[in-house]
Amino acid sequence: MPTTYTHYAYGQEVFHKLPEELQRKIEPYIEYYNIGVHGPDILFYYHSYCKNKVNQYGVKVHHEPAREFFKRAFKVFQAQKNRNEAFAYLAGFMTHFILDSSCHSYVRKRIKETGISHTEIETDWDFEVMQRDGRNLNHYKRACHIKDKKEIAAVIAPYFKKSAKQIQVSLFHMKLVINYIFRSGFGVKRAITTVIGGYVSPELDLHHHFIPKEINPADAETCKHLWELYNGSQELCVEMIIKLYKALHSMDMSFCKERRLSRNFS
Repeated sequence: MPTTYTHYAYGQEVFHKLPEELQRKIEPYIEYYNIGVHGPDILFYYHSYCKNKVNQYGVKVHHEPAREFFKRAFKVFQAQKNRNEAFAYLAGFMTHFILDSSCHSYVRKRIKETGISHTEIETDWDFEVMQRDGRNLNHYKRACHIKDKKEIAAVIAPYFKKSAKQIQVSLFHMKLVINYIFRSGFGVKRAITTVIGGYVSPELDLHHHFIPKEINPADAETCKHLWELYNGSQELCVEMIIKLYKALHSMDMSFCKERRLSRNFS
């Protein structure tokens, strides 16, 4: 929480608020940044029909304090040749963390108050962000910015202690699931998924992975406050990316003691 398009949109807004110097450093490697905005979530899609070491590592990263990821990141970054690409990825990753850590406690509270599922809340909010941006709710591919290139996967892989091939497969599966399986959900595909999900695994809430025709009215108040968190956290995110850049290039690991990094992604 939030989900795919919202993280992408947030990442773009933060990018345009960065100092011009950092924008110039990231822009040639924007494909790396645009994967970073999804944080450890990319691992969830690795053969997502069953639990395995890759997707469960994504769960682990999600639940541990963010400073644990960034401690590893410093060591990996120093050993990499492609540091411009790596910084672009890590800057995007920071946007994911800041947005997640800004929203999740409120979302948990609203789940208890309304009984609406986590999946439905995040998909309703994706609907609102897409609608704001003028996206076609029927046909827009929410993961169209994800590039499953070998050279990109090779830069990202060490941050998760996985192989480049595993990261490449994760990215491919992410595109497959979001762009094709859970797209155009107003017809046969949605009906079939709802029936199968209802009988086989109702706890997965599969039908709520589709963008709805309209949001659940009970989510209106939730989405309104999520917008406040979305907008209100961007200056902090810019500040953290600037600090990250300076720390990485001076190998100042005291950055990992930043108070915000004691939070996790969930």
